[in-house]
Amino acid sequence: MFNRLLDSSAARRSGRLLLALAGAVALTAAAAMPGCAKPIEYSAPPVDLRPQKAIPSYDDTIGYYADTSAGAETLIRGFGLVLLPGTTGCSECPPSIRKIIYDQLNQMHAGESASVLSGVPLEKWIDDPKTAVVEVRGRMPNGAIKDQTFDVTVSALPGTQTTSLEGGVLITTELSLWRRGITGGLIHGETFAFAAGSVFVNPFAELNSPDTTPAPVDPSNAAGEEKPLPQVDPRIGTILGGARVIKDQPLFLTLRQADYQIAQACQDQINTAFHAPEVHRVAHARDARIIELTAPRAYRPQMDYWLRLIQQLYLRHEPGFAAQRMTELAKELTWPDCDRMRIALSYIGIGKPAISYLRTLYRDRNPSVVYYAAYAGLRLDDSLAMETLYEITQDKESPYRVPAILALGEPHRFRNIGIRLARLLSEEDPLVRIAAYQSIDRLGGELIQSQWIGLDKLGFRLDVVRCDGPYLVFVTRISEPRIVIFGGHRLKLMNPTMMASKRTGVTIAAKAGDADLSVFRADPTTDKMVQVGYETRSVIDEQTKLPVNRDVPTYVYKTGYLLADLIRALGSPPYRNENRHIEGFGLNYAQVVHVLYQLSKTNQIPSDIYLQPLSRVDVELAAEKSIADQVRAPADGDQGAGPTTRPDDDRPDIVIEAPGAPPKIGG
Repeated sequence: MFNRLLDSSAARRSGRLLLALAGAVALTAAAAMPGCAKPIEYSAPPVDLRPQKAIPSYDDTIGYYADTSAGAETLIRGFGLVLLPGTTGCSECPPSIRKIIYDQLNQMHAGESASVLSGVPLEKWIDDPKTAVVEVRGRMPNGAIKDQTFDVTVSALPGTQTTSLEGGVLITTELSLWRRGITGGLIHGETFAFAAGSVFVNPFAELNSPDTTPAPVDPSNAAGEEKPLPQVDPRIGTILGGARVIKDQPLFLTLRQADYQIAQACQDQINTAFHAPEVHRVAHARDARIIELTAPRAYRPQMDYWLRLIQQLYLRHEPGFAAQRMTELAKELTWPDCDRMRIALSYIGIGKPAISYLRTLYRDRNPSVVYYAAYAGLRLDDSLAMETLYEITQDKESPYRVPAILALGEPHRFRNIGIRLARLLSEEDPLVRIAAYQSIDRLGGELIQSQWIGLDKLGFRLDVVRCDGPYLVFVTRISEPRIVIFGGHRLKLMNPTMMASKRTGVTIAAKAGDADLSVFRADPTTDKMVQVGYETRSVIDEQTKLPVNRDVPTYVYKTGYLLADLIRALGSPPYRNENRHIEGFGLNYAQVVHVLYQLSKTNQIPSDIYLQPLSRVDVELAAEKSIADQVRAPADGDQGAGPTTRPDDDRPDIVIEAPGAPPKIGG
């Protein structure tokens, strides 16, 4: 979403323009021996955490000896200011946090920028009811590279009078590691990322409306069940892809037991498998325990895959080992409780010699064996694997249909597969259609017409997919704000049309036979209509009493019935065209999506709307405990402890998830 690098200086420039992460295992046992006066306590023998039986995809691999941070994240936080369209903010803010925000605004020269607070002294910005102080939380992937983006959650400070963040814009905010100091203030360490952008409050759920009748239904429910939507706290929102990493983060492979010989073997194997001209050394054994990693350019967009692949590289190279191990992997693949993705990565790590072994599995009776074998073969550029996965995509009864579609969208050398997947865009199963869209979008093609709507960090991507089949609208909630319209080149609103959205102030109307839609919008502060253009009328001049042509303000915007055109009008920033008419309503992503929801709920558009599920990270972020309420309440005359930099700041816990599950829509 960002077009410029967000280093410290660029962050300040963009701020002016925007303003707008296995615990240790110990076993003990106690038993009462018959006839004894008291229980005899004893300790169980040490437990070996490694598998008790030989597992071909695990034994002799780098992952047997060492851990990477694949799938791990680090929780980083910050405090910032959200600019609001109405007076739903408040002035309440602990002194130490107030100082943090003031310093950030001052560094960006925010007072010199054009905004809703233009002309207001910087010291008064936090006190304005059109602003809200928020805590910003995000989980930065370990080993993140410069300019990598990730989602952040923003929430109003606990105990404050802020009522809603909807429609707000977060001013550029520093994200770092925070903790409470001994004296009660907040201590932060190094800044890892900057966050900014439009706050997304779930536009499908009702805001604090427990008495809603009937209960709104989750539009992403493919089974069509009557599943009520959750109630949403308007004080919490998300910024999709709102944080950007400012520099490459260190990435390490850590041996469980220090052994220089094994560390050297891991280093050599990684450098042999991933030679990259632009990287001096992909792996460097710093000592007997730590191996520093530098990802090759080709693997940077798929860092998690690369780290998992490293763990599956074998350290044994004696003659006949690879052949024996690949035969054993084929048997392991049939175990009911095996990690099939790990097996597939083991084949990929062996390389081209694995293709002949994989081909014997493409026609196995077990569909799981077929899928994972073909997945590995595709990564090794086997054309037969590609055809096998394509056959799975055509089998409507296959449980691996959607994973196969997504797998064909991952990096490989077959460039015509996108055209062959195009027919899936017209199927009735929405999950199949969405998966096909995601793969075709990654592969590139002319079936998807993309356009960025709105300002740089405040807008969203509109994709019109040319296809047949039922109409479908897909809305994302992860990584990038995106509205996808299947059949968008022909999807129109009904006539007549009447829809009013209180949350956005937008009214859309068209009488039977009207050639265009009439769109109105009320100012969220005054509830008066927003002026969207001028029209020239013949009026009576008050002085001369003669008819003259004069520009008169108009509050109605005319647009066609095509849904894509309406979305462009709603999301585009207001600007004056050659006829002096103002075009665009300047709604943000969440507001536009809410209008779509209202249109669908009232059957004004003949389409279902599917909302992308939140990722595990996003769910956890929303449940994270705020650190703002841990700040000591200052005594009279005490301004509280200000922010302090500590190089030895404690890092939060890191959770490492095991690979294995096939890819899923929504993360």
